[in-house]
Amino acid sequence: MNDNISYINDYSKIDPNEMDLFKNDTTKNSDGGGSNMDKYATKEELLATEKLLSEKIDYRFDLLEEKISSIPDKTRIMLNDSEKIQQKEFKDNRRFFWGTIIIGGISALSAVISAILTVVFH
Repeated sequence: MNDNISYINDYSKIDPNEMDLFKNDTTKNSDGGGSNMDKYATKEELLATEKLLSEKIDYRFDLLEEKISSIPDKTRIMLNDSEKIQQKEFKDNRRFFWGTIIIGGISALSAVISAILTVVFH
């Protein structure tokens, strides 16, 4: 007896109307697939989706590149604004310094003159 041969002894008759049904209750299509083929995409659908996604990615990269290229301009504007603010603060500090020196000098001079006049006329 040959070991590669399998004999079928236990089988049941199948009604001809049920011959196209699988055990998992899916119906055979003409292409051999089951009725749940809506879960799968055709090659054309995949290519169309790939093209659409590629265009979206390219668009996003263009936006990202545009935003990145605008960073130096924004940085330059911020640095210019910062420099203008620092120049104004420096000018204000210099005014305050010289104003304090002049007013302090005038006050000291008037105190000396007052002391001299007090000594001379008393």
